[in-house]
Amino acid sequence: MNDIGESGQPPSLWAATATPAPPTGPLDGAADADVVVVGAGLTGCSTALHLAERGTSVILLEAHEIGSGASGRNMGLVNPHFRVLPTQVSALLGEELGGRMNAVFAAGGDTVFGLIKRHEISCDAVRTGNIEASFTKRGLAELRATHDERLSLGAPFQWLERNTLAEMTGCERYAGGYIDRGAGGIQPLSYVRGLARAALGKGARIHTRSAVNTIAKLGDLWRVTTDRGQATARHVVVAADAYTEGVMPEIRAAMVPMWTHIGASEPLSPNLRRTIMPGGQSLGDNATVPRYYRIDRDGRLVVVTLGRAARSVLSPLSDWDRKAMSWAFPHTGAPKIVYRWQGVLGISPNHLPFVHEPEPSFHVPLGYSGRGITSATVMGKILADRILGQPSGECPVPLFPLAPAPYRLLHGLYFRAALYAGRLVSMVR
Repeated sequence: MNDIGESGQPPSLWAATATPAPPTGPLDGAADADVVVVGAGLTGCSTALHLAERGTSVILLEAHEIGSGASGRNMGLVNPHFRVLPTQVSALLGEELGGRMNAVFAAGGDTVFGLIKRHEISCDAVRTGNIEASFTKRGLAELRATHDERLSLGAPFQWLERNTLAEMTGCERYAGGYIDRGAGGIQPLSYVRGLARAALGKGARIHTRSAVNTIAKLGDLWRVTTDRGQATARHVVVAADAYTEGVMPEIRAAMVPMWTHIGASEPLSPNLRRTIMPGGQSLGDNATVPRYYRIDRDGRLVVVTLGRAARSVLSPLSDWDRKAMSWAFPHTGAPKIVYRWQGVLGISPNHLPFVHEPEPSFHVPLGYSGRGITSATVMGKILADRILGQPSGECPVPLFPLAPAPYRLLHGLYFRAALYAGRLVSMVR
């Protein structure tokens, strides 16, 4: 977390343009609640909001500031579907649980944009659809299979041939793809701050700069301690995912970490802006090392890829983001990059989120695998339902024990080498 500055955020585009965070401060002294939530990211803030709306007292503890982890530094894409197809989810989990999970998470876009509307969250929300494309025959076949299955289940997907895709995006590199018209984009840090503000308005208590040191069972209660205070509750939710620090290292061990690097340009000229994704969609591909592009509210071109940012200007990847923009949109003339930042996400073994419950009153959600905006928001409601008495047989997520991800370190080394090689290849393609 050494990239977090005094503001509690990395020096990103989102930190520079987000709506102000609601006033919060450290936990001082002793406090009691029905539920203590650890981590003020999307999962934690959504959980607190859904509980507080139903009259449950909540204390939310955050080591840094609201949204300082992946929730406030991601690309801001609202994609309501897993990368795993519905038939694969059912094959992994069984028809009953798989069917519930597919239905609940497929409505994730409605959940996110519904919360934005209901709580009047100012986060530059657009729901104009996101495009997934490919420039290879194999990639195109994979996208066509995804399109066909999701369309058959009622998702608002539309296939795009080469010329249509180029007209919609201003990029002529791709052979075709699809648009998911139920998807969209947000300013992610503004969104998570908006969820926190809404939770506070419903009576939740949020304490930032309150890193948790210990979580201990005392009879039927849990005591959560920080440097300056302690909170006692009947339920605990540890909602820090890949940014878990200190108290539960086994959470990080259960996932393979995947780094992402994002770059944002200076605002494009109005003429250029009208030629690049003028309908407000995002553009991504299914290459081995995928790239995703979008335009922010001020006309900046933003690109994300997998892997860490280059550590030195001498690295062949030090200017990757600018070259990726020039590759997709050569008429921009390789715009100047103004912001660069990075973050880590947790990949679960089957690429699906799940909940670990070492005890019935202790809840650990994790494993969003790159679809955190929708999945984490939905997970907050699921956790609230579960805490308030929903039977295990009705829960729409698997309840799995925590176990170290198989060959986690080897996978990490493999991903690092593969991503480095893939990004080098993409720069000369």
